[in-house]
Amino acid sequence: MFEACTTYIEATINTVGRDTFVVEQFEDRFGKDLVDDVIKALKKEKKISESEHEGLNSEKVRVITKRS
Repeated sequence: MFEACTTYIEATINTVGRDTFVVEQFEDRFGKDLVDDVIKALKKEKKISESEHEGLNSEKVRVITKRS
């Protein structure tokens, strides 16, 4: 599952025409724990960065950004 999640996230950030993605969209598909592990690995490989943005109703949402 780790490889499937990694492949899905990398494909998404490389093919969709934007740089920032809400983490929740990946958690809905693969689960929070697995996505957290994949994000840690991708950050370590310097493929993405992680931050928080203000979402609806001023709620903070986790996002990942493709690194160039």
